[in-house]
Amino acid sequence: MSTIKKGSPLGNGVNPLSQGKLAQASPQKAQNSAPQAPPQSQARAHHARDSFEPSSQGPRVLTHHGKTIVDLGSGDNNATIHQTKNGGLRITSDGKTVTLTAQQARNAVIRGGAGNDTIVADESVKMGLKIEGGSGDDTLVGGRGNDRIKGGSGHDVLSGGKGHDTLDGGKGNDLLLGGKGNDTLMGGGGHDALAGEQGNDTLSGGSGHDVLLGDQGNDRLSGGTGNDYLSGGTGHDRLDGGKGHDELYGDGGNDVLKGRDGNDVLDGGSGHDRLYGGRGNDVLSGGPGHDVANGGPGDDLISD
Repeated sequence: MSTIKKGSPLGNGVNPLSQGKLAQASPQKAQNSAPQAPPQSQARAHHARDSFEPSSQGPRVLTHHGKTIVDLGSGDNNATIHQTKNGGLRITSDGKTVTLTAQQARNAVIRGGAGNDTIVADESVKMGLKIEGGSGDDTLVGGRGNDRIKGGSGHDVLSGGKGHDTLDGGKGNDLLLGGKGNDTLMGGGGHDALAGEQGNDTLSGGSGHDVLLGDQGNDRLSGGTGNDYLSGGTGHDRLDGGKGHDELYGDGGNDVLKGRDGNDVLDGGSGHDRLYGGRGNDVLSGGPGHDVANGGPGDDLISD
């Protein structure tokens, strides 16, 4: 599995613990179903790529039903977002700049469109942003506010940064990192990797064979369809494997693990945990603590 290194477009907010777990969790899944981070995710200061095809038109400001849309144009866009002193936004893409007033910025959507786009919000941006990658393999990074980021089709890398963010990978094999705050991460279609990092996060893998890591906080993880790997991390977490043959690990805290359909592996870890295998032939292990385990229908193996 590809990992995002320090100094990448994801910035210093990437939890090294998440990187290690994403790289090591369930090695078979890491080889067979992990998303591949696009090459543009390797350096924040070096956004250009060998196959870079700059936009032919530069960013344009459009208005549609009262909504301001910043269209970066076709091609591979390399854009940065800064907040102005009067509360507006300044968007620079490949040497061309547009500026939004504070009123325009409040309901603006910054849209990458076709191509492999890199859109990075500066740490000065405190307002919530709406960023859409569109088609292509995109790298999208939010600022300090409560951001809504959509990858669209393609193999995308999304990072929320600070704030309570909503990340939607869309189609493709995506990597989603929540950062600080109570975030909502949705993998969508494809084989995705999601890490909530800090805060009480909600992670949904969607379809495909996904890797979900709650990390810090009291998190809710749902694998969806496919053979998924779920790890709660620290905190009191709720893990739901959904359909498929899933692996669920509560780790620290008093956790609730539900395997649902399929032949699942449930490990409560430390803490007072509740394990429910659901349908299928499941393996349940409570770990240290006072645990409750129910295998459900099927030939199950239950141990402390």
